[in-house]
Amino acid sequence: MDAGAVENPLPAPLNDEEGEVPDPVAACDSLAGLTNLRDLSFSAAANLLPGDALALTALTGLTRLVLAHLEHGVGDLAACALACSLKQLRHLDLQECDLGDMVCLAAIAHLTQLTELRLGCTSGFTRQRLMLLTGLTDLQRLGFCSDEEIRVEVMDSFWAVLQQQQQQQQQ
Repeated sequence: MDAGAVENPLPAPLNDEEGEVPDPVAACDSLAGLTNLRDLSFSAAANLLPGDALALTALTGLTRLVLAHLEHGVGDLAACALACSLKQLRHLDLQECDLGDMVCLAAIAHLTQLTELRLGCTSGFTRQRLMLLTGLTDLQRLGFCSDEEIRVEVMDSFWAVLQQQQQQQQQ
């Protein structure tokens, strides 16, 4: 593994016969000193304490951050703080995190260098919130699902706006 990458820094949970989920742990504080880290991925097996992900705001050199399937370990506030602090991110994966009303999208919208954003399923993702992301002119992949039906025409309009902004930047 490359010195600039860490894959799942938490120990694998022990599976007991009853299928109990392990107790949440605070793992992010111990990573905060790794300021040269570029790539950090937590697996679905990780069970972080709520708010623990806030410590990752110190990792300002990250270009790729995967916090997928951490549910309550990464909430909307933590996602917002991460987006405000990690200005070099090009890949952000928040699938199956507890993003609630998706207030974090306003902060994520300022990560204009993002090429990939994965949000997973949430009831807070609406057409209006999708349009907050039209400033992400380098975006190549966007993954999400929503309780609100976001039609093909809306997605086509979103990608058309992004393409138009890319062309304006090139002029």
